[in-house]
Amino acid sequence: MLCDLSLQDALVNLIRRARPVFLQCVGAKVEAGAFDVPSLRVQLNSTQILSALQLHRTGYPEHMTLSDFRCHFQALSPPIMKRYASMFVNHDERKAVEELLCELDLDKKSIVMGSSRVFMKRGVLRYLELQRDQQVSGWLLHLQAACMAHLARQKYRKLK
Repeated sequence: MLCDLSLQDALVNLIRRARPVFLQCVGAKVEAGAFDVPSLRVQLNSTQILSALQLHRTGYPEHMTLSDFRCHFQALSPPIMKRYASMFVNHDERKAVEELLCELDLDKKSIVMGSSRVFMKRGVLRYLELQRDQQVSGWLLHLQAACMAHLARQKYRKLK
């Protein structure tokens, strides 16, 4: 149990800003109202919570899992999309994301890859989403134009 309420509030605020996917309970043996700090450090290090919070604090607040990142943004690189399109084949997600990042030609300091997540600086996710939306909108416009042309040709044949 934390003795100082300001420490509790600071920890809760830090965790809230990091937008964690889950919280894991850690057990610190309380002896006479004090923490077993080495035990707590070992537990926090083994769960990699501290490294994720440190990345958030150093300017990488946005994050996605490797597979989510690849699935969302592989549309920005057609060769990567063709190579990793099959859902029935297990792919090395880390290798796929590394190739995708090389293709996207982003600033190397704006993205950091963790063991299972991609951490991005503020604004990078929005930039990639806008690029993806433009790409997909272009594809949909071409599809719509092809469908309208097909329907127009069918209508023309019926008029003959």
